[in-house]
Amino acid sequence: MKTAFISAFPPEKFYTAGDWSSKLEYLSENTGNWVYINSLRKQINYDIEAWLGDPALTGGDYQAGVMPVSNILRSGYEGTLIWADLIEKTKFPIVPVGMGAQSFHGQTTPREIVKSLKPEVVRAFQRIAYQTHSFGIRGEQTAECLDLMGIHNYRIIGCPSFYQYQDGSFRQRKKPSGDRVVFSLQTARKTTGHIFEMGAAAGGQWIMQGRHEGVRYLYSDEKVSDKFVREKLFLDKKGAEVNDFIKSNAHIFFTLDEWEKYLADGRFTFSFGMRFHGNMLAHLAGVPTVWIGHDLRTKELVSAMKLPNVTLEEYRDISDINELMARCDYRDTEKNYFHLCEEYVRFLEENNIAHKFELHREKTNE
Repeated sequence: MKTAFISAFPPEKFYTAGDWSSKLEYLSENTGNWVYINSLRKQINYDIEAWLGDPALTGGDYQAGVMPVSNILRSGYEGTLIWADLIEKTKFPIVPVGMGAQSFHGQTTPREIVKSLKPEVVRAFQRIAYQTHSFGIRGEQTAECLDLMGIHNYRIIGCPSFYQYQDGSFRQRKKPSGDRVVFSLQTARKTTGHIFEMGAAAGGQWIMQGRHEGVRYLYSDEKVSDKFVREKLFLDKKGAEVNDFIKSNAHIFFTLDEWEKYLADGRFTFSFGMRFHGNMLAHLAGVPTVWIGHDLRTKELVSAMKLPNVTLEEYRDISDINELMARCDYRDTEKNYFHLCEEYVRFLEENNIAHKFELHREKTNE
């Protein structure tokens, strides 16, 4: 089987960008995008990597194309219209991997998300579904959205970044401790301040992933404002206190290699926070991790993959990091890992995607 890996991430100009702002822009404003895309690269055998619409794709004898995507099923996003047009011009099926729904502006149900989509966007999803065997989607909420759109050829796989062990055996994590903590947060959420306070009290390291004043201060003398601290971090502090913490305890990584090295070799004993892929990379490095489910996307992913988590509502009632670490329970993750790997491999094989998995049930604890 000849497989095409369809990606333009990061674009070529990322590698020549000299400043942090441009690099973040070329990473679609989220350094966590590195994680799931490069995980998929490691898992499959592909013959060409190209962008959708590259003339090189039309001349090759490919059986399948695999395209890593994220929360493209959301109101206001119309890139699907372009993708549908380009996909229809290829001679082989192209399958989206990791596709998920995201809610905005008070949407709380799949029905509300689908209702917010323009009719032409719904038709574009239907056109893409028609040309492939199945979509690889995040979880039950995305499945319900697709069902409402009349699309039923999908398989729930969670996120490609979860499938670290290609033989299907899960390596149990150590028990967490508060000795060396790493955390992440999403700005402009009411619980953001609680997460910051807990991480800072533990002397934790803050891994930033998106654009905000804190990242800017890492690379300049432009300090964070009192307004940012009050309205984006929800802290009852002056900017000066947060500035000091940022300079000594905050980081952002623009290459996956740099990020992985920072987390490696048992450097950290616990990770928690709101950023799904920031937590996932810590988890992949062997760090005991708890995800805080603050939106539909995160809740859907941790539910599908049985990852240790607390909801945002539960987290608001947790006052001590020891209480949070007590929720770092990997028993369900380990119990379900082989089955989830099987489902992921079924998805790859039914779409003729050449892969590197060799599952061995006898190696699991089932």
